[in-house]
Amino acid sequence: MKTISNIKVDREVRDQAFEIANDMGVPLNTLTNVFLKKADRDIKDGKNLVIPK
Repeated sequence: MKTISNIKVDREVRDQAFEIANDMGVPLNTLTNVFLKKADRDIKDGKNLVIPK
């Protein structure tokens, strides 16, 4: 089931992510889903997420 989420990100980060998604030939929402799924999997595996300052 798909849902809509609104998140606030820095414009520069969004633009960089958009460029990466374009280079990969996928929509930005696909790239976001991949990242969120990996973060969830890593946390469940006991890995620490490093949050940049």
